[in-house]
Amino acid sequence: MKLRLLSAAALAGLLVPHVACARPGTVTFSDGKKMTGDLTLTPGKQLKLFTSNEPVELPLEETKELRFTPESEKMQQGFYFPEAGQATQAKTNDIYPIRNIHTQITLPDGHVLEGHLFTTVLYVQDASGAAQKVVLEAKQTGQDGQKLADLIYPTDITFTDAGGGTTHLDLSKENIAGAQAPVVISTPDLTPVALVAGTTPLTWSMPAPDPSKLFLSVQGADGFHVGWPAQEADPAVVAAIQVGLHNMQDFYDTRELLGASADPDGTDYYTLVMASRKGVSYGMDANTIPWSLIVLHWTYDADTNKANLVNRAPFGIGRGTVGTPTPPVLKSPALLNDISGPPTPPAQ
Repeated sequence: MKLRLLSAAALAGLLVPHVACARPGTVTFSDGKKMTGDLTLTPGKQLKLFTSNEPVELPLEETKELRFTPESEKMQQGFYFPEAGQATQAKTNDIYPIRNIHTQITLPDGHVLEGHLFTTVLYVQDASGAAQKVVLEAKQTGQDGQKLADLIYPTDITFTDAGGGTTHLDLSKENIAGAQAPVVISTPDLTPVALVAGTTPLTWSMPAPDPSKLFLSVQGADGFHVGWPAQEADPAVVAAIQVGLHNMQDFYDTRELLGASADPDGTDYYTLVMASRKGVSYGMDANTIPWSLIVLHWTYDADTNKANLVNRAPFGIGRGTVGTPTPPVLKSPALLNDISGPPTPPAQ
């Protein structure tokens, strides 16, 4: 994780664009120095943390504190490959430091996410409007002759405001036999949302400020229970998506459209699809039928009446056998009511 400070000349006239997620806070560095001001990320970017299970994205306003600690440190001797294409190495006289850094992100409700932070640019803007840029990286590599102490890195990022709050999921009133841990994805990028178990059974919290941007699935003994909007997309759009599904070229050869929903802004569409492969699958038994319950994100061009696939995310994957149907999928708009956003602050 390298700290890069812009020179005075480079800072002259540099202003961080004003965006809603600017937050007052302080960055503390390993040498004891501090920067205080309005903290922002590059416009349109979020924090991306690689946890032990999956990558998690969350906006800066949904964090309470970020802590960085060395995971490993060493002095590395340089090397090169004398012959191209050969694995034999030759050492050089260069000796340089390497540090890997572990990240802890504390959410407003106190829960902590841990992992490695994807390279992130943080801006610190003072009262005069001048800004400094801090590049956060999960790995620092120094130059020949440097020591580990020469590699300065942020150790702590704190905020003086309360943050944006946390969304909650409560399935305690649902009657889903054999319910497994839910899967929640956020739109428009269909990013998996990290769930933190609550203090009571079948409750979770998550860093997702807008419940209307979420889809939810719970696998039970009787199949998949999917939180899906009741309102279906326009039939013309659905027909175009059906064509898009038919023309898809991926591992699966059968795709059953189970639901199609329009984003409130009317430009993005999401479909719930059970995909399976009934043809020969190399490396699998001839009687095996691989399947995947997926959400697909589409855009629609009314002029050409064409649906374009943007991305996808799985709710569940598995394998069946010839003659056995894929798991039932039970759409339930009511499940979406189990997701609640941060409480509305009282009127001043």
